[in-house]
Amino acid sequence: LVAKEALLEEAEAIVPIGDLEAAKAALRSVQDRWDEIGRVPSSDLHRIESRLRAVETAIREAEEKEWRQTNPETRARAQGMLGQLEAQIEGLEADLAAAEAAGDEGSAKALAEALATKRSWLEQIRSTMA
Repeated sequence: LVAKEALLEEAEAIVPIGDLEAAKAALRSVQDRWDEIGRVPSSDLHRIESRLRAVETAIREAEEKEWRQTNPETRARAQGMLGQLEAQIEGLEADLAAAEAAGDEGSAKALAEALATKRSWLEQIRSTMA
């Protein structure tokens, strides 16, 4: 029990995860030594195991997050959406300039709001892709 608790402290120090590959290697090392130690008293089993599972879950979630950000299919869809938004923004900017030149305040206001929304979406997509 004492040996596994020491390993838990080492494992829990992995989180928060900075370098995913280093975190996975560190966890594998802990898991190998964990298995070598053997069983703990049944009264402590759930408490000990759940702490290690929490570290494993954090690493798995970090892997999934990285995959979502680097998935080529997702990136291609995001790139396509970026292009569409950029084209829509250009069109809205031109329409806004025309509405302002014509003195159409109602249309200009609606176009400015739509333009702000599209720019916000564009920045969200860019930040997600980064």
